[in-house]
Amino acid sequence: MSGRKAAAGRLSLWQTHHCPTAIMSDTCLKHPASLFELRFESLFNPGRALAFPCDARGRVEMDGLTDHARRNYLYARAVVGREFSRPAVVNGALR
Repeated sequence: MSGRKAAAGRLSLWQTHHCPTAIMSDTCLKHPASLFELRFESLFNPGRALAFPCDARGRVEMDGLTDHARRNYLYARAVVGREFSRPAVVNGALR
């Protein structure tokens, strides 16, 4: 199996066990409602991403995330360039 296909398989397996919807929603937050999101787009599955509330500069308040969302955030940061693109700050009102 090629490296790209193997990584895509790992992403799917990871999503199945850790983030079935592949998108963090307000239900993953202790304090919902943010004007901005830090969005990590999947390199292998177009349209799939992990998104977390942040300020205009892309800073995520980790203490405001649930444990599940915090683990997903740390995972996404760790695999930038391998499974997710570099994060982008987007307007959270556009969800």
